[in-house]
Amino acid sequence: MNPTPEPPHPPRIPPVTDPTPEQAEILDKTRINDGPPANVFATMAHHTTLLKRFNVLGGAFMGRNVLSPRLRELSILRAAHASDCLYEFAQHRRIALDGGLLDADEIARVVTDARDGWPEQEQAVIDATDELTAHPYLTDATWRRLEAFLDRPQLIELTLLIGFYRGLAGMLNTVGVELDESLQGPEDSTWPPGRNR
Repeated sequence: MNPTPEPPHPPRIPPVTDPTPEQAEILDKTRINDGPPANVFATMAHHTTLLKRFNVLGGAFMGRNVLSPRLRELSILRAAHASDCLYEFAQHRRIALDGGLLDADEIARVVTDARDGWPEQEQAVIDATDELTAHPYLTDATWRRLEAFLDRPQLIELTLLIGFYRGLAGMLNTVGVELDESLQGPEDSTWPPGRNR
């Protein structure tokens, strides 16, 4: 198997720093606590139509979700790990910690192959994320494990969530989106120790 290539440095497409009025209007909606727009949004602002639609779907996953926030973040972090996307991992590590959804030890375990300690439902989500980031569909066995505790809307949301964040990771890595200034601490800018790849 070929080694995973490193993201390009400097970015192949830099973030928009002098937005047009249309870009500025969209980017203003992505700000958190009056801070600057995250680099993912500022980079996507080069394609305003896509950024608008991206924000709608991403907002549905983050704010109008039927899947529990803990399972959502567990899956996103695992997808970021499987996709070698530190940007995505750092963003969602912060979301999971700040929201009290996962603690630092659990987040570190997301990037290892440790199977002990996860409740069955959470292990099923981790396994489903691994399968769907590596293959185009879930096995019947994994699907049955998910069906035991997720209803149909949650099943649809989980599978789309995994695909959405896997696809986003591909763009972030390929374009070379750099970590935001707010994510420059040592715990943000590196993978947790013991990461297995």
